[in-house]
Amino acid sequence: MRDILRSPGYRKVLVVSAVIGVPVSLIAFWFPVGLHELEHILWTDLPEALGRDGPPWRWPLPLLMVSGVVIGLVASRLPGAGGHVWRVRAGYNSSRSCCPPSSPAEWDPWSSPASGGGKDGTAAQAAQAEGAERAIRP
Repeated sequence: MRDILRSPGYRKVLVVSAVIGVPVSLIAFWFPVGLHELEHILWTDLPEALGRDGPPWRWPLPLLMVSGVVIGLVASRLPGAGGHVWRVRAGYNSSRSCCPPSSPAEWDPWSSPASGGGKDGTAAQAAQAEGAERAIRP
């Protein structure tokens, strides 16, 4: 064990981990502090500077609008379809796997063509779900 701890390769790994770990830990500490300060500015200082007692009821609407636009741009421009594609797990084999269902029938997994459809699809749906679980789990 001493030979490993005193080896030059181990010391290099320690230096690399310190070079990466110290800035990451500082960011992890200061990020919530910055969020707290920003929250205080947005909800207390800014309304007082505008001559109000507190924020009005519509105060969060611009922030929600901006965050919705940012999330929409990220989901549409970056790879990965914006996260988990629920249609693949539900067994829908469609070229529109990134899009929401266009009809109420697509919401119902028991009536999907992949499951055999209707009441007769319960056995097929169970077999399909079992196969999907095997495909998802390593």
